[in-house]
Amino acid sequence: MMASRLRRSSGEKLRHGSEEKLHLTLRSPSLLARSNGQAGLSSRLEVDPDPDWNLGDLSAELDKIVYKNGATPSPLRGGTARGAEASVKRLSCIELFEPTDFGRTKAPFIVRVPDFDDEDDEGVPSGAPASIGAKGGRTEDLRLPESVPPAEEVAAASGRSWEESLLPPPDVVEAALFELEKERLAGVKEDIRARWRGLARHAEAQGQQEAEALAALEREREKALQRVRARDAEDQRGIAEARDAHLSALQRDHEQREAASQRRLKDSEAAAKAAAEAEARRRRAEEEARRVEERRQQEAAEKAAEEARRKKEQEDEEARRKRQAEEAEAERRRAETDAERKRAERETVAKRGEEERKAKEQAEKQAAKATGGARQVKMTESAARGERERMEVLRRVKENVKAFEEAPGAKKERKGLERRMTTLVQQISATQRQVGLKSAELVRELQQAPQPQQNFLLLALADKFLSQCESQVQKLPSFAFPLAQVAINVAAAVPPFRDVLLARLAQECCFVVPKYIPYIPAQYESEAAYYRTVGYREEDGQLESTDAYIGRMTGIMVFYAAITQTDPPRGQPVHGLDQAWAWLARLLNGLPPNRGSGSALESMIKVAGFRLNQTYPKQFRKILDVIMTALLPALQKTGDADTAPVINRVETYVGTRSYEKPPEGRNMPVTDESATLGAVDTWNGDRRGYG
Repeated sequence: MMASRLRRSSGEKLRHGSEEKLHLTLRSPSLLARSNGQAGLSSRLEVDPDPDWNLGDLSAELDKIVYKNGATPSPLRGGTARGAEASVKRLSCIELFEPTDFGRTKAPFIVRVPDFDDEDDEGVPSGAPASIGAKGGRTEDLRLPESVPPAEEVAAASGRSWEESLLPPPDVVEAALFELEKERLAGVKEDIRARWRGLARHAEAQGQQEAEALAALEREREKALQRVRARDAEDQRGIAEARDAHLSALQRDHEQREAASQRRLKDSEAAAKAAAEAEARRRRAEEEARRVEERRQQEAAEKAAEEARRKKEQEDEEARRKRQAEEAEAERRRAETDAERKRAERETVAKRGEEERKAKEQAEKQAAKATGGARQVKMTESAARGERERMEVLRRVKENVKAFEEAPGAKKERKGLERRMTTLVQQISATQRQVGLKSAELVRELQQAPQPQQNFLLLALADKFLSQCESQVQKLPSFAFPLAQVAINVAAAVPPFRDVLLARLAQECCFVVPKYIPYIPAQYESEAAYYRTVGYREEDGQLESTDAYIGRMTGIMVFYAAITQTDPPRGQPVHGLDQAWAWLARLLNGLPPNRGSGSALESMIKVAGFRLNQTYPKQFRKILDVIMTALLPALQKTGDADTAPVINRVETYVGTRSYEKPPEGRNMPVTDESATLGAVDTWNGDRRGYG
């Protein structure tokens, strides 16, 4: 009974195990997921109907799930083969993905032990359970019999029972059912595989169609883009061509306008140049005509003087012949009587003296009549006219200030004004900054002063400049440049000052306006009066020496030459290089060569020669040639030993071409680098001045 029961139980367990294996194969979600992961499928239909697992794997996985959820595993409950067969049902593809609990409960896992014969159960109390329960994997709950039978008996009984139960008799119906179920499962698997392959082929074909459609769309899109790019390129090419054509037209128009403007500019420049050349030729012609006229007048005057001299010589010769005749007659008569001869000789001598006195008086009367009773002065008409105009300005200024100078109550004011002018002029130094500051202060003093104080300041300022010429410029010729710059700045702002200053310079120096005053005894009371007329000073009844006179005239001439070469502010004409050129022409044409004219000429070319050479290079060198070939030899012929230094200095200046370099002191620094104004005088070597 025990053996049959054991065989039935074993058969049921085998059938139930196979059915349970199939059931678990179709219902295990975790193994399905693992199978899906190995197959790499993404769809719920991608399930392998024949997974690679066994019951032990399923049990281990179920235990993990149970332990993870914090529950104890329930025992596997077995059943009969019929019950197991009845529990198997047909599953759809969707149900394959649903989890199952296999109908388990949360009861403890129970290990069932087969029943043996009664004789084998000796020592086991009746009513005792025939199973050993295990909970939580612990062995404390295993129930063992109180007495154990002998090993030989147990082994014999066991051998017999297991031999009977290991090979149960086959059940044909169950085997057929098992085979049918197996075939059914194989058909289901094959159906699933076929459906899956169809779906895969359909999806692949649909994917290929979609890819081809996308590729066609992409090709159409690329062709459309190429057509758009071609149209854009064509439009850009047309725009570029139109822009290039427009720019080319603009450039041609600009070039044509520029060429026309250049032609007009060249035409205007050529016309201006032609007009300037014509004006220059006209001026040269006028200057040449003036020089010819002056030369003609000079020659006429010289011819008249020569005629008068010859006439006087003829008269003297006739008188001499007459005297000789009378002497011969007296000698003839002397023989007659000595008394008569002596008387005749006395009468003859008395008569001759009277005739000479009368002839001399007659000659003086004729000379005075020819000059209208005035002192004879030799100068050009233009120079005389300019001097008269400046002297008239000076006379008017003196008349306007006469009342102010004679007013007793204005004495203190006059001294204050003179002191102010003296201070400002003495503060002038050879720097551009000081020149600008002092010029501005002097201009402000003159412009703010009312009349007649302004005229008084003009006279006082001109006298202070003259004083600087005698005290500073005579010793240091380079100081003439800052002094002249201040004078020009003041004259540009206050125009009457120019005429007042030039008139005072001409009064003190007869070479400022080149003129020659010959000595005619009938026109002067004495030689001292003549020397005072030409500019000699007299102190304590004694005239100054010629060296002192030449030195003082040289200082004034250096200052005047510096004025002519100084550039006026803002281009305002004051007294420029044209006056220096006219001065050279008047001196060379009108003055006789002597020490005074030679020293004045040396001062002019050394101070203004650099600017004259820059402005009139060819004409100035011609002037230098005239000086070297005509004036210097004429100076040597005078026989005056004091002219030798002047000749040597002029020859050195021209021979070394010093006129090509700016004179010392002309280029003033911006600020004063030293407290004193000192420089080496290169004008006369170791000498001061030009005397």
